[in-house]
Amino acid sequence: MFTFANAAKLAEIEPVRLRQWFERGHFELQRGDQNADQGGIRLLTPQTTLAICIAARLVRLGVPPARAITAGLAFAHTKMGSPRRKHSAALYDGPVITFVAIPPDEKQPARFFCLGAKSDGADAIVNIGEGATILPLNSIVQKIENAMASGEAAPAAGRA
Repeated sequence: MFTFANAAKLAEIEPVRLRQWFERGHFELQRGDQNADQGGIRLLTPQTTLAICIAARLVRLGVPPARAITAGLAFAHTKMGSPRRKHSAALYDGPVITFVAIPPDEKQPARFFCLGAKSDGADAIVNIGEGATILPLNSIVQKIENAMASGEAAPAAGRA
């Protein structure tokens, strides 16, 4: 589990920005997240922290916060993708890079796909549309995994 402050630090945003996203209803606590008791610390799962990190990166690339957050939550909490991913928050298997694409048409949802030496991602890219924002996700997932392995999340778990 990650504290709000840990999640904001990993996402490279100010904690006040993250708090605003929750207060404005862009983000809601997901399964496994723990709301703070009065004066306590709100705890977020690695999946929700990953969603926050993806959303923050997309916002820095110019994606509106509501769309960026929806994409982050979809990756972290569903198996969406073409092909379908094995589980939520999962990268595609093999020596490939997992991407999220945000089409310019706001009616189209985010798309998750992979590219690698043996994958044919041309179809995924062609059907996204000109002007899409495309973000590789491997380094963001790795950042969360490294934080968990280093014990960065452990102090929050001890306070629950």
